[in-house]
Amino acid sequence: MTAPARLGIPTGTLALLAALYFAQGLPYGFFTQALPVVLRESGFSLIAISATGVLFAPWALKFLWAPYVDHYGIRRQWLLSLQLAASAVSLILACLDLSSTLRWLLVGIAVVNALSATQDVATDGLAVQLLGPKQRGLGNGIQVGAYRIGMIVGGGALLWVFSLAGWRSLFLAMAFLLVLTTIPVWRLPRTERRATPDREPRSATRMTVAWWARLRRPGMLAFILLIGGFKFGDSMGSAMVGPFMSDSGLTLGQIALVKGVLSSAGALGGAALGGWLCFRRGRRQALLIGGVTQTASLALYVVASLGYGGFGLIVSA
Repeated sequence: MTAPARLGIPTGTLALLAALYFAQGLPYGFFTQALPVVLRESGFSLIAISATGVLFAPWALKFLWAPYVDHYGIRRQWLLSLQLAASAVSLILACLDLSSTLRWLLVGIAVVNALSATQDVATDGLAVQLLGPKQRGLGNGIQVGAYRIGMIVGGGALLWVFSLAGWRSLFLAMAFLLVLTTIPVWRLPRTERRATPDREPRSATRMTVAWWARLRRPGMLAFILLIGGFKFGDSMGSAMVGPFMSDSGLTLGQIALVKGVLSSAGALGGAALGGWLCFRRGRRQALLIGGVTQTASLALYVVASLGYGGFGLIVSA
């Protein structure tokens, strides 16, 4: 008997969550992994490429509007609207001439990030509603796995499409995949039962007070700083890997292979190892082991930047 069957999770629920998390990883994978390479190939400086990180601010700021998404409307409406809107933006970008200026591309990235970050709020709320406490471990595995597969497709396959056929084909493919992942959402009930009785729409003032009350809980500030520190270090290091590969002379095909397929496959293995370490050693020890080894792995990039190891060492790093 499979794990989903043992835990009583319907196959339709698994497919729904997998599709939604895949839809988040698809554009994010392209914008964070493939786009820096494309910009570097187009002659942009490293400073200009690093400045594009501000376009991903909605992912960091989504907590500001998350309570409103969670308390107003139903999640089916939120998800359908957000998914179709992201697909429409991709279609608009496919119709524009991006060869002469990237201004509208950057605007499109900001809009898609805002839509995807909001979709993440609605999807997480839906996952908590559909899955019981014992089922959420598997749900988190689905989240990580589907999101990483989306990043593989976005950072590798779409970069490969771009290298062969350019911007238009890339964004047409993205729009098609986003529409495809919207299909399971249509099967959600048109009326929604909230997970708890205390889910009536609340005023903005009441939600703000409740939000600040959560922030004042003992240990909450340290927890936020801990998670933010780990994510900041990871994002800061990974953002410049693509331009570094481009400067090292790798072709777009090689970069697509390394960043889109090999790196994401490694991330899937790392997620499984991290889950096992948490189970066997506890979260504190798992974080320590992960943080130290991740920091140590940057030494491989230092060696590669000095001209040693070639393509093989970059793959290892």
